[in-house]
Amino acid sequence: ATLLDMRMQIPILYLVQALLGQANNAQDFEARSLGRSSSPDVECGLWTRNTVLVGPGTVATITSQLVKIRKCTVLFKPAGKCTEIKMACSNFNVPKGGDRWFSLNPPGRRFTNGNRPRNWKSTTDLRLLYKGKQCNPLKCRVSCTQS
Repeated sequence: ATLLDMRMQIPILYLVQALLGQANNAQDFEARSLGRSSSPDVECGLWTRNTVLVGPGTVATITSQLVKIRKCTVLFKPAGKCTEIKMACSNFNVPKGGDRWFSLNPPGRRFTNGNRPRNWKSTTDLRLLYKGKQCNPLKCRVSCTQS
């Protein structure tokens, strides 16, 4: 190898390292933007952002006991061979009013006691948002219905 050949290899090496670094950064950004992947059981805190993978046989639960929640966002993603997920709430008490908010796929449909989500199904990701003042206890389950 001549000196000229080695000079050409060094810039190419830097270019390859830069491209690989950008690919890794893109993957890291995607992982951070989804929130941390968590166990199937999520407890809403003052500020919560989690991602839950729902595969065949998985039953994910989201619960809340706090009176004040700034923002609880949980992204449920079908995983593995799961093609459809379903959400149902066994403990749901969200009276109408500006101080409380429960929605699926925000800024999508907002739910209150008069129109609580019953067996809400999705073939794609399902994003749940719960927030407000004077919140009541909440318990919802998400499971895979088709695989």
